[in-house]
Amino acid sequence: FNCKIPKYPKVNMQIHPCAVSALLLLVGTVQVVQGSGVVVRDFDTSVFDVNDEDVTVVKEPLENLFTKHRAKGKASVSPTVLRSLLEQTGYVLPVSPREGAVIPITVVSKTSPYHRDLFSTMKKNEFGETFQNYEAVGDEMVAFLAMNTNENAYFDHGGVSVPIVEGSLVVFEGGTKHRTVIQSGIVNLLGPFDLLGKRKVSMKGVFGDPHITKWNGDRFDYHGECDLVMMKSEGFGSGIGVHMHMRTTIVDTWSYIETIALKIGEDVLEASARGEYLVNGIPGSDLQGNSHDLSGYTVNYLAPETEENPSRFYVFNIDLGDGERITIKSFHHKKFMGVSTTGIGFDNFGDALGLNGAYGLGIMVGRDGKKVFKDNETDEFGQEWQVTDDDPLLFHTQRAPQYPVQCIMPPPGGAKDNNDDEIPGATAQQGNTAVGRKARRHNRRHRRLEQAVTTQDAELACAHWIQDEIEYCVSDVLATGDLELAEAGSYY
Repeated sequence: FNCKIPKYPKVNMQIHPCAVSALLLLVGTVQVVQGSGVVVRDFDTSVFDVNDEDVTVVKEPLENLFTKHRAKGKASVSPTVLRSLLEQTGYVLPVSPREGAVIPITVVSKTSPYHRDLFSTMKKNEFGETFQNYEAVGDEMVAFLAMNTNENAYFDHGGVSVPIVEGSLVVFEGGTKHRTVIQSGIVNLLGPFDLLGKRKVSMKGVFGDPHITKWNGDRFDYHGECDLVMMKSEGFGSGIGVHMHMRTTIVDTWSYIETIALKIGEDVLEASARGEYLVNGIPGSDLQGNSHDLSGYTVNYLAPETEENPSRFYVFNIDLGDGERITIKSFHHKKFMGVSTTGIGFDNFGDALGLNGAYGLGIMVGRDGKKVFKDNETDEFGQEWQVTDDDPLLFHTQRAPQYPVQCIMPPPGGAKDNNDDEIPGATAQQGNTAVGRKARRHNRRHRRLEQAVTTQDAELACAHWIQDEIEYCVSDVLATGDLELAEAGSYY
């Protein structure tokens, strides 16, 4: 790898891609700056190859520094670099879907005024329209990487001075007044960018048939029939660990979640699509009350269509403390379940992996924590996270397929019986069995329903869903021929 960091005269503020790549090859000294809320960090980049795909300048800073004294551009940083930064510093970069993180590039030529940072988030209004919302950073962490050394400049954070040294990663509290002081020359930064080390993440982990949501909000479908690891974190609760598995079943060319199991410490909750549940193998109907304990964490069960829960969902709220919550729902009399998380933080889930991807990043990381799957490799990624002998067995009964037999994928034209006639509701392995015959009877009714539902009907029924989720609702309604499924949008 050959690149020379270019000089940056004031009359030409273009940043060559090699400048960013060369910066990430440098390994300096880790140092804690004495003072409140600021630290200089470094991380080992030898675990990956720096190349044009890892760091690419997508917008060069071309503004005139003579008038504005600050020019900004953008660089795209790959998931490989992001994952390395997460593992080695404990901080998560903001993620741009499918592209890794797009990070600002800043060139400063004059002392900036004292200021506090804001961070922006994308929100939706009551009409489903997306808008950019700005909020005060507070004690959230912000960072930049110095791209050059300037002995006549320093970063001033609440009276604490940090030298501008090429290759230094400076992490600081954005809510404290700070500025860049320049006596002569210029300062080149990769950043500033906000970090998610203290940020809480909420998401719809899985819903529908099933649509799996990654930690960064991206979604994909996986229709394999087997037991799957949705998410696991060995470090949760100071090491007691949390594991969430789902058991999927194929119907025609789609699948649904039959059961979801959550293990915290040594205790296990199993919830089915029919609303039935077990705690450590004991049916909920045999347990007293609707509040249960999982290794010290409270599970509250809410039956549907009651004064406390007027929705048509069976609801399980698992309170993890400090505003963190996992919610499991199953739609009354329907084969659809969903899992959502609220306020999940790095301290408890920083090592989380599974079908939801790597915590904070949403990168589709394999079991070894290193292999990254591409967007067009969702079937391979799903197979990667089939429950294996290395995972705890959470379900009280076993069901085929079990590892090392791989997940069953829906056949292109459905299963066939002994007369070579297709059985849309059965897997290829079930064929002319009791299961297959039951599926065939079910699907005669299913097909009558499906024929009666048009795309227009589905779109109208799904109109109240959030804008970027309507397509999932429509596909589920058309697949099942059941307009009532659209009601789920109000509650997922």
